Amino acid sequence: MGISKNKRRLKGGSIIAHFIAYIIIFLAAATPFIEVVFTIPVGAIAGLNVWLVTFVATFGNVLTVVIVIALADRIREWQRRRNAEKGKVNKKNERAEKIMSRFGLPGLALLGPVFVGSHLAVLLAISLGSSKKHVTSWVLGSVIGWGIITGIASYYALDFFQFEQESGFLYDLIERFNQ
Repeated sequence: MGISKNKRRLKGGSIIAHFIAYIIIFLAAATPFIEVVFTIPVGAIAGLNVWLVTFVATFGNVLTVVIVIALADRIREWQRRRNAEKGKVNKKNERAEKIMSRFGLPGLALLGPVFVGSHLAVLLAISLGSSKKHVTSWVLGSVIGWGIITGIASYYALDFFQFEQESGFLYDLIERFNQ
């Protein structure tokens, strides 16, 4: 089985459609709880270049994680007040607390993007006393690592499943709106 070298470039479409498609990937990855482990495979199946999707999605996720770290104290206080007013128990918070108590900051950072989201992992780690410096290094390392692993897995999965379309669903959708 030969590697296709990802010849799945968006052909025949406008530069604007390409740009919009990658902006959508960036915004999706930047959205809390939508992580690179979801965004990269979707972007690859959508017909976008896997390596560019990996970079754009990872950058979007990293950017918002940095913003959450900078604003962590304010966000966590707002979240506590909101949950207290509604009398609501957050299941993701409970899951993240279990991970943190069992595996510590490294475990929460590495498992966070898959099980609770990197943004929530940041908030929980800081609220449980981890320093912003340690949280930043662990969570950003995790997000970048998951981005690379997911990008490589998506690349080989497309080849394995012989997914050789010239364009994907996202590109086709954008092109329809451009006409």
